[in-house]
Amino acid sequence: MAQETFIPHLKKTSKNMQFLKNSNRSAVLCALALKKASNRTELASYLNLTRMAISNIVNELRDHAIILEVSSTENEGEMDHIPNGRPPKQLMLADWSISVICINIRRYSVSCMLMDINGNTKPPMTRCLPAHADNAFLMETVIKLIEEARETFPKIPIIGIGVSSIGPLDIYQKHLLNPPDFRNIRDVDIGAPLEERFHLPVYLDNDMNCSALAELYFGAGTACRDLVFLGFSAGVGAGIIMNEKILHGFGGFAGEVGHISINPIGPPCPCGQKGCIELYTRGENILENTGAASFEELNALLDQENPPRFVLNSIKQYIDAMHTLMVAAANSYDPNIMILGDIDIAFIKRFIPDLEEYMNSHMLNHGYKHIKVIPSALAEAASLYGAGSIVLQRVFEGELSLPMPCGG
Repeated sequence: MAQETFIPHLKKTSKNMQFLKNSNRSAVLCALALKKASNRTELASYLNLTRMAISNIVNELRDHAIILEVSSTENEGEMDHIPNGRPPKQLMLADWSISVICINIRRYSVSCMLMDINGNTKPPMTRCLPAHADNAFLMETVIKLIEEARETFPKIPIIGIGVSSIGPLDIYQKHLLNPPDFRNIRDVDIGAPLEERFHLPVYLDNDMNCSALAELYFGAGTACRDLVFLGFSAGVGAGIIMNEKILHGFGGFAGEVGHISINPIGPPCPCGQKGCIELYTRGENILENTGAASFEELNALLDQENPPRFVLNSIKQYIDAMHTLMVAAANSYDPNIMILGDIDIAFIKRFIPDLEEYMNSHMLNHGYKHIKVIPSALAEAASLYGAGSIVLQRVFEGELSLPMPCGG
């Protein structure tokens, strides 16, 4: 009888110990990948773990070639202040030891790329979505791209597939819902077919959320905990990072700032409202309103000594809408920084000083803090990096364990 009551307790204890081990391992991977610590001493301090616990984890990951431990390159003068004159050995994650497949679904194309835990990437592959593209065509394209990537790099171990996509999405059921003007594509089950085909976990999220997370991990936001990413390509959306996590909202639709109406008698928007911000600020509409065939042409027009009056009028309308959008985002989310991306970087850079000054002088807490506005460091690749980042986030948080024997 005693044995029967004791065994469940042992099982529970064993399960709790395994959970703690996996959690600590994930924390070490995160700290090293995001450059929060670089040796055993720093890891112990940053993660508030004992030196023995850190050593056990580091040794295990080193034995499986996930962590590399190398001698410090500090000079002899710096070593004089270290006991025994020996600096701690530096730790780094081995390139391509933990890797993911990144898929980015845009309005007119699908891209695929391999990325590792250090942010290294292989050259992306892109396929266009023709006007007749439907659900089957989309999924066939995604599957073919993944198969091609795995065949090209068969020795790279893959732990998961991340998909960043235009929305709206059901990120929990991994479904693409009904994006406006998206060929003949709507109500697509993204997750189940890919998981069944490749036997890997699949994660789906909005492209702006993915871009924000990519900037946090590998781009312009690595020194921040709270940021807003504003993207202006085929639509306008925001990815919001709060305390280093994506703000999803109850249904996963947080960040749809492009459909804030700023002109109730303005032009109709596909969402059903009038005068939505994205009608004035998304990339496609900027080119259409200025009559430019490309942002390169538009930049050239704006660099002229006397740009055409109608171009200046269109740009003023764009700037006015951006002022409203950015003040609203600053008041709503109170970020450390605001990142502008998913649009021609040379174009957006010329307006950043004005946008930053206006936002900081008109937001509710003006005079008490300053929000820096910067262009995306990852440019148009942000959402593709972000697709991989949502898989790595699961690794860092312990939700996705490494394959055996490393994950055991």
